Amino acid sequence: DDELALTQYLHCWNHSYKIKNKDWEIISLNSIGILAYFNININVAMLCFDIVTQFRESTYGSNSVDTATAWNNQGCCLYLIGNKGEARTKFEKSWNVICEVIGQRSPRAIIVWKNLEKSRRSHAATKSSNDVIDSVTLRPDSDKLIIGGKFIIKAFPPPLEHIKSKKTLKKKKKKGKK
Repeated sequence: DDELALTQYLHCWNHSYKIKNKDWEIISLNSIGILAYFNININVAMLCFDIVTQFRESTYGSNSVDTATAWNNQGCCLYLIGNKGEARTKFEKSWNVICEVIGQRSPRAIIVWKNLEKSRRSHAATKSSNDVIDSVTLRPDSDKLIIGGKFIIKAFPPPLEHIKSKKTLKKKKKKGKK
């Protein structure tokens, strides 16, 4: 229940403020922001994520996975309100830090990559093949990609003889039992 969750997050935020525990204040604000985001209250979510981002940048620095996650959350809000270019910038920044720190196969990196790709597709239509090459070279695994290559995958049905032979084997087995 979202109302119960919000009540708990607000209680935690209030308590952490009273005892001057800034880490728990930020965790509470981040949770409130996530709840607001999923309930389409983007202004509240953006306010919460801005505070979280400022704290994480000043406390952990710009090469922290937590800071990168905060940028991703900001990017989600920006994308939802229509600032797709700014959202893309946040996603790219987040993607670069997360891949550098914990690798591109981590769950956080995969989420940010999906967000980044969605923002790239919707931000601007590709005008030329150079745009595609430029966007692909930003990937950390770009040295393993074959740019300009075309791959065709064809699925072949199983040979009819193989299917017939199985059917005839079953018939022969049944005849042999009688």
